[in-house]
This record gives sequence, structure tokens and C-alpha cells, in this order.
Amino acid sequence: EHAYGRDIEINPLDKYIRDSALMALKNSVMTEDSRQREERFINNASPKLLKALSGKKNIPIEIKEGLTILELSYFGMDGKVHHDGLLVLEKQDAESVKKVFELLLKDRFPIQSIIPVNAFGWDDDSSMRANNTSCFNYRSAVGSGRLSEHAYGHAIDINPLINPFFKGGKVYPSNGVYVDTIPGTILTGDSVIQYFAEIGWKWGGDWINSKDYQHFSKNGR
Repeated sequence: EHAYGRDIEINPLDKYIRDSALMALKNSVMTEDSRQREERFINNASPKLLKALSGKKNIPIEIKEGLTILELSYFGMDGKVHHDGLLVLEKQDAESVKKVFELLLKDRFPIQSIIPVNAFGWDDDSSMRANNTSCFNYRSAVGSGRLSEHAYGHAIDINPLINPFFKGGKVYPSNGVYVDTIPGTILTGDSVIQYFAEIGWKWGGDWINSKDYQHFSKNGR
């Protein structure tokens, strides 16, 4: 029986999301093995994850199979606690990353929003300009032909508008500002850096040839 087989127990919107993904799969061209893996993924993945991955056709099944979605609470820029955070990342890091965000909430570290990048049309710049915190985005690294660590769910960008990426004389996003008095800005010695260090993740603000103050990654890239 499919994970959504008992229609009486499932939200109609959730069923629509899953059925839409299956219909898109039916109309796609791929090997039989890939089709079976895609169908298995669609039937087993949560509707929230399926929705967060929608709108991007070229994500390899090998990557999708390793992803999950975290539902997070966070302290907002408005001084209120929000319970609508959604972060797509690699499954094996989910529990440790969740603990980091629990500590940030306890510290009342302000976060603008935590929304999957597909809500911004998979446009990294739009997500950054909105100061949105995110993890998974199937894209290349800035100024490189190789895949970004975000394409594997191995990197998280926090409040990117006020923690911009400086490289080669450019700033990303272009309207980014880095001022130590703005709440939610990440500075050397801050607890958020320590929390990620405790789970083995490294901060882009420590890079030598560029500075990516928003960026925390599993392997330091």
C-alpha cells in the first residue's frame, strides 16, 4: 500500500502534491530504474518535502533520496517566536542541525525567515535579498562550474542580507550590508559559530580569500 493509500486519513492538499509529482514523473523521459526510484521517493517522502523540491526538474534522484525537511521554530526579527520554519537538508545531519536551531531559539538569536528556496523560484539571489535562511538549493557554486555544497544539502545560509558573501570585490546579494550593530548579524566569536563547530560544521567568515558570513558548511567549502 502506498504511503498515502488511506485517503480518509490524509489531507487533500497533501494528496494533491503527491499526485502532481507522480503525474509529472509519468510524463518525463528516463530509464526504468530511475523511474522506479523516483516513484518510490515520491510515495515515501513527506508532502512538505515534495513541495519544497517542486519546480526544479534536474535534481538527481541520488541527491533527493538523501534529503529530508526539518520543521523549525525560531525567534523572528519582529521579536516573536515563529513555528513555520522549513529547512531542506541531508537526512544524516538533521538531528544535529535541529539542535543548533533549538539553541539559537533559546538564545533569542533573530532570524528573518526559514523558507525553502523553491518559494523564490529557485533563485538564490531573491532568497538572499529577502534575508531568508535556507540550506538546499541545486545550483553551482558562485563563480565556479562545480556544484555548490547547497546542492547536496550540506550548507546553510543564515540571514544572508545582513551576513553577505564578499568575493572578488563583489558582494552577494548586491544589496547586502555587514554592520555589527544589526541584530542577526554573525560576528567572530558569536555563539552561532560555536554551535555549528560543535557539530563539525565550519563558518565561511573564517575563509581567507573571500568572506561568506552567512555560510556554514559540513566540509568547510
